[in-house]
Amino acid sequence: MDMKKIFILWSLLLVHITISANKFYVDTAGSSTNIGSVILPWSIVHAFSTAASGDTVYIKAGNYGVVNLVVQNSNTTFLGYTNIPGDLSFVNQPDSLDTFLTNSYDQIYPTINIMNPVSGGIGVDFGSWKTGVVVKNMQILNCERGVSIVGEHHLVENMILSGFGDVNSYYHGKGMSIYGHTSTIKHCFILNGASEGISVSGDSNLVSSSKVYSNDTSTTYSLTDYYIYIAPNSSTKQAKYNRIEDCYIEKRGHYLAHQGHNGHGFSITMSYVHKLCDTGGGYCYDASLKDLIATNNIIKNCTSKNIGEAIMLRGDGVRYNNLEQITSLSFGGLTIQNSARYNTFDRCNIKNSYYWKDPIYSSVYKSGGVTFLSSYYGDSTAQNCPSNENNSFPWEQQLTGNHNTFTNCLFENVASGIAMRSFADYEYPSYHALAGQATDRINRKVVYANDFINCTFVGRADDNDALFTAERGNLQNNLTNCIIYGFKDFEFRSFTINTSLSVVSKNGIIPTNFSYTNCLFYNNGFDGSVLVNGNITPLTPAPLTNGISNYVAGSFNNCITNNDPLFTNEALFDYTLQAMSPCIDAGTNVSLMIDYAGNYRPQGNGFDLGAFEYNFTVATSEITNNDFSIYPNPSKGSIIVKIPKLYGIQPIQFYNSTGKLVKEMKVLNNETIDVSDLASGIYFVQLKNMLGNSQKFVKK
Repeated sequence: MDMKKIFILWSLLLVHITISANKFYVDTAGSSTNIGSVILPWSIVHAFSTAASGDTVYIKAGNYGVVNLVVQNSNTTFLGYTNIPGDLSFVNQPDSLDTFLTNSYDQIYPTINIMNPVSGGIGVDFGSWKTGVVVKNMQILNCERGVSIVGEHHLVENMILSGFGDVNSYYHGKGMSIYGHTSTIKHCFILNGASEGISVSGDSNLVSSSKVYSNDTSTTYSLTDYYIYIAPNSSTKQAKYNRIEDCYIEKRGHYLAHQGHNGHGFSITMSYVHKLCDTGGGYCYDASLKDLIATNNIIKNCTSKNIGEAIMLRGDGVRYNNLEQITSLSFGGLTIQNSARYNTFDRCNIKNSYYWKDPIYSSVYKSGGVTFLSSYYGDSTAQNCPSNENNSFPWEQQLTGNHNTFTNCLFENVASGIAMRSFADYEYPSYHALAGQATDRINRKVVYANDFINCTFVGRADDNDALFTAERGNLQNNLTNCIIYGFKDFEFRSFTINTSLSVVSKNGIIPTNFSYTNCLFYNNGFDGSVLVNGNITPLTPAPLTNGISNYVAGSFNNCITNNDPLFTNEALFDYTLQAMSPCIDAGTNVSLMIDYAGNYRPQGNGFDLGAFEYNFTVATSEITNNDFSIYPNPSKGSIIVKIPKLYGIQPIQFYNSTGKLVKEMKVLNNETIDVSDLASGIYFVQLKNMLGNSQKFVKK
């Protein structure tokens, strides 16, 4: 048999093996007339339009140019590769924006570049409702939307997407979207989706280990509007049980954080529809959207940088969502608006929130660790508001954010601890006669019944800070077991009004009327006004001048003032507690089981104050490593002391919870000590000649 016949037979055998296994291949030189083998690959457009249920298509790296891909059938799989199928994974993806900007991925990933972010269509379009589609390892550049996922049980993984839409003011341009249920987006990198980075509309979807960036500076509104968000879809009118975890988002592109569009980070929101009001001008709700809900969603272990709202919850139907271990590295905090309620925030860390003063108009903006407000999406209008005091639709309650709970949260270097802002109540005060004047509307929309439990608030070091931004009515909000440290002012307002106390309530500028239970205040500019166990008034009448006030209202119960909380190392932003801290065991009983660091609560005789429980277990471990320990612990009668043998006889000291030395003696290694003379309680034991090595001891 000659070589030509052998080659033909081998080719036919390879084709048979390839096709029988439902595996097909794509190359930049492929054609729709080929059979989809390694030797005779398909074109990429033909592959997406032809692959049948059960087929797997392998797409070789290279630049496929200006193409729009439409998935034709359910249960199809499309896998990019560089040289050999299976050689690409998320480890090949850019690990940061800088990495992406300084490297080309066209020859590593299969790449389509439509080169028209304004009207270039969709890169990969799932079209109508489908099931079980897998798309992995591709790069999509410069079109209106990168990937549009429709249906259920899909997987989109290890995608690089960049350049979608032009300006978010027209809500144009999306990186990736899910419309449907039980789909997964995983290990994806997205840059400059003008309106949305990643959006989820439906139930039980997962967005995991993905990064969304924005650095476009071409126009004021070119920066991303929503980075990663959850919203109800138009079919079921709900978004439930979705999960966003281990994701990172960042805004760049402007020298100052306030420039350009600030952006909404991780969001759960109602997708309100603008329409002209029937009367009075302006925009009103589309009443058909009044039943939208977004509930029982989870956002966990995610990080935001330089974005105006690290978290945004908006709408009356946004309820019972859990936000856990959210970190904002700079600029923005947690924003709750338009009656979002019954949501929980646990172990969140808001750092370096923003302060900015307009050099021309002298208006001041202080970003809050937590901000409550309502936007014009949630404003009363003539057609939606039949009287001055009652609203007709459930999303427009008499409240802004309400019944939300914040536990174990750390707000550090913040310009405002808790901001209650007016926002659109002042921007749109006179369009609708039936809605009342701005002063009536702000009184009606109060911040109501939110709880802050075991949180630590630390003001900015530059004194441009206030515990509260007080521009909205507030009732029945509570701080329990919290630490308030280093704020210059108690209240702040960003605008000038008549500052007479007699007209405060008329203007809706109701002083903060929170209750404080077992909280510690230290190193604040207003500590002199705080009295223990009673109603609080300033030492002298405090005028409301220049938008700043020390007018203190509220109920304070069993609070501590002018006692240093003894943070471990404030200079290094370590807000854990030292062994002698007055915060230890000073809290009232609450339902928390762990602290910010995941340590069990309570340890010792009671709950500690602030985000961190003094960690007896860690302390014991560290000391044991230095051959100093005591046991049994707790104990009623005696303990055995272990000390380094080389130290011989050592003086040992017992301090009570207030830091007073109550017992001292000399001991040898493994010596038994009688402690029956000590009263029941918490003690801190240390070797006198080994300062810094101390151990918490519980005397029964």
